[in-house]
Amino acid sequence: MLNALDKSLELTSKIYLRIAQGILLFLVLAILSQVVSRYVFARSTVGIDELTKIALVWLTFLMAVVLHRQKRHITVKALYDALPPRLQFFADTIVSLATIGLSTFVFWQIFQAWGYFGLLSPVFGIPDTALRAAPIFAFVPILLQEAVSLTRQFTGRLPDREAP
Repeated sequence: MLNALDKSLELTSKIYLRIAQGILLFLVLAILSQVVSRYVFARSTVGIDELTKIALVWLTFLMAVVLHRQKRHITVKALYDALPPRLQFFADTIVSLATIGLSTFVFWQIFQAWGYFGLLSPVFGIPDTALRAAPIFAFVPILLQEAVSLTRQFTGRLPDREAP
């Protein structure tokens, strides 16, 4: 069961990476078109700001999952590396539990505010949920990844992934 969950999280990370690459390409082209239209035609492209804002939010949350999976998120390792193995185990446990707690808190906050997400964007009429649902797509895999990490840590069933 853990192997299947770990493999599905790996596949999710790969899919998110490909989607994020597509979003990044869209952002580069959209901003380039905005610059060209402003300086060449002295007019702004209608709605580009709206689309780039949504794309940037999604890019951020999708890449958070990819980087978390690869253990490449922002960390300060100087203190951690100086700790003995037993304290490193304790620190890993605390970080995993804190991440699970944060994910649960984010879900609760989104659930509490969901009724207020009925706004539409001004140009294209995109529902606000398209922007506000991005954290759900990020924190579900992150929460599951931490559950797998905690299970590995306490049962030793799967070898821990090495950071690249």
